[in-house]
Amino acid sequence: MSYRIGSFNVRNWSGSGYEDQIANQDAPSVRKLNRIAEIIREERLDIVAFQEVLSEGKMLESLKRRLGGNWEAHWDKPGKNSPYKGDKRSEGYGFLWRIDKFELIPIGKRDRPSIWENYDPSNGTSDILNGVRLIRDPLYGRFKLRNQRFELRLITIHILSDKPAGMTTELDGVGALDMRQNEFDILAGKIYARVADRHKDIHGVVPYTIMLGDYNLNLESSSVHRATVPDMACFDAQGRRVEGTARARRIIYTVQKELTSLSPSAYTNNFDHFSYDGRTRAAIIKGEAKRIDAVRKYAGTGAETEAEKFAAYHSSVSDHVPIVIEIDFK
Repeated sequence: MSYRIGSFNVRNWSGSGYEDQIANQDAPSVRKLNRIAEIIREERLDIVAFQEVLSEGKMLESLKRRLGGNWEAHWDKPGKNSPYKGDKRSEGYGFLWRIDKFELIPIGKRDRPSIWENYDPSNGTSDILNGVRLIRDPLYGRFKLRNQRFELRLITIHILSDKPAGMTTELDGVGALDMRQNEFDILAGKIYARVADRHKDIHGVVPYTIMLGDYNLNLESSSVHRATVPDMACFDAQGRRVEGTARARRIIYTVQKELTSLSPSAYTNNFDHFSYDGRTRAAIIKGEAKRIDAVRKYAGTGAETEAEKFAAYHSSVSDHVPIVIEIDFK
């Protein structure tokens, strides 16, 4: 049996004023909530990782109620141990999952998904990025397939597009593109390895790990200008990026090359991806990762022309469409 895993940057998804608008189905927050629920139902998603969820995840609870009793949700935000405090919106992540198919496995003393803060950012070189922590730590969740001995470990990420205001001088002289690439190297080379290699507490359950989210980086094979994430990245035993496979302890494959971010009139960049190692790729990945063309499928009534569909979706839902990958535990 296969399962569909989604990732969705929902752009500043806030519950502000929602309770006052709930009786008004034409209110913007209600229309957005209804559209996201429609996408999840129609696309038959089993787990969804969200980025840019604000207001302590209030909208996730509303979404869960709309989808019915087989769903659970969790929200959390990074920042407690981060040296960078530039995000005044209190942006966080969310997980939504079907509880009739998956159950949570605790992470340490926590029984819920948790922000991953325990890592060494050092890359072992003398360049300017050595030792710089992530600007936005990821959210990590463990989802065990019910009544079977398989576990899916998900790391949802949102790499910052620019250096936040008020950042310390650690990255003075480093461009935003180099910063994003450094964030990816820490996430893929160090945090992915720590998550994937933690086996001692699984009691016979076989784990597989996937990283997913908004990378703010185009995939090399996407044919988009300034492609900056390799389809295949090699890392040594210390989690440092190396060239070629000869010195590589782990190879991370990043997939999903369709355009997923958009302006009010067109798709613009290929920023949303899944990443995993060779073991996960060989064992559970089924078919190609792809975007859900929500602009053309879920723009809403009254959007007839192509231009109207892009404008309606961009204004009422997000500047990203969701992506999906299918997995099958053998």
